[in-house]
Amino acid sequence: MPKFHKHKAAPKDSRAVFYDEAEEIARAIEGVTAVKRVREEFGLEISHGDGRKMLLHLRSTFNEVQGLSREKRIARVKEFLVDMLEARTHAQESCDLTFDRVRSSLYPVLRGCTHGVFGPSDVRGGQRVSAEAVANAFLIRRPFLPFVDIFVVRDHEKTVEFLNAFHATAWNVTVDDVIDAALETIAKLGKPPMKRLPGGVFGIVSQDDYEPSRLLIPGFLGSFRKKVDGRPIAIMPDRSTVIIGGDGRTETIETMAQFADGVYKTSTRIISPALYTCTDDGQSVSPYHRATGHTKIVVDLGHGLLQHAEYCQQKEVLDKTLRPEEAFVATHSVGRTAEGVFSHASWTKGVETYLPEVDRVSLIVKEDGAEPNALDVPFEAIRSRLTPVPGIRPIRYKTGEFPSDEEIQTMALPGRSVAAVLAEELSNDSSDD
Repeated sequence: MPKFHKHKAAPKDSRAVFYDEAEEIARAIEGVTAVKRVREEFGLEISHGDGRKMLLHLRSTFNEVQGLSREKRIARVKEFLVDMLEARTHAQESCDLTFDRVRSSLYPVLRGCTHGVFGPSDVRGGQRVSAEAVANAFLIRRPFLPFVDIFVVRDHEKTVEFLNAFHATAWNVTVDDVIDAALETIAKLGKPPMKRLPGGVFGIVSQDDYEPSRLLIPGFLGSFRKKVDGRPIAIMPDRSTVIIGGDGRTETIETMAQFADGVYKTSTRIISPALYTCTDDGQSVSPYHRATGHTKIVVDLGHGLLQHAEYCQQKEVLDKTLRPEEAFVATHSVGRTAEGVFSHASWTKGVETYLPEVDRVSLIVKEDGAEPNALDVPFEAIRSRLTPVPGIRPIRYKTGEFPSDEEIQTMALPGRSVAAVLAEELSNDSSDD
């Protein structure tokens, strides 16, 4: 029977406590005149003495502080609120400057692709806003790796300001111009300080929070070919950790993969638990998929966990922004068997669904008065029935015509449906409670 990675939501009472603490902290910040909760956004509308009102979303910070002591939690929330208020001030200052004036302070940073995303039709105070307004507020980004994007910040020494399309418009340049300028800045920093670690691996020790950004420099990872045993591989589980080794020994591959997994699951500043390598020409970075046997399962779990985390984050947003009649947002899951790792989602007949891109899909048919019948099919077998949903990342597909019973039997994979196994696990969990 496959084992599944489960995404666990924080208890509702912890969210209420966090909200109380965040509001109290915000009211105590110098210059703040009023604080209002915006529950449908899980945010705070903060009024400043100069007349400005700012809506700060708390979801990411709430997720970051889970498991921290109250003292550390309050310190992190205060840091976030103060930094965001300063960043909003910096944002106006940045827009008032010329592009030539700011370009040397622009840096690229890597984050999961759902960072800063609030859905294809953003919601403000329960009201939908125009697609143009959403596009302008959208953080400047460029896809880099599967589920990992390049974002651009302006460095203000003590804090950074994430840039959006408003900045590019104010500077009379394109989004690509802003990203390219940031990539030039990181390349000019040159080779970062490195430390040789046990096991023949290296760590970047620049301590500037741009450690992962060095992987964007053409040829940087490839330059380790003569320094490590085998093909260079790298991990960047959080914003200040990059470790580089070689795939010549399976022990090194598995140790790096397990270390990335541990940091990713405990850090409050995550990027990716996956392993990466250089392309054949050594100039770029790509996902690492060259392992075999048990090591392949360890490596594939890292990529599966990243995919799962990003799709879960996206579903949380889409569930709040889509009208119930628009579509059902399918849940993404990752399973593991002795043979390998796979991703999964379900599509029920008669239910228009937004499917994530997965390895296998459970096709579920519910007849009146009968138990649901589910059979699994490869995603590729139904791809022609799906249409990409525009404007969201990671990609989802809107379902079309449901296959006939005969077609399902032709496409079906052997073995028990994943949907049935998950339903049984859910039932057992409920019984245990």
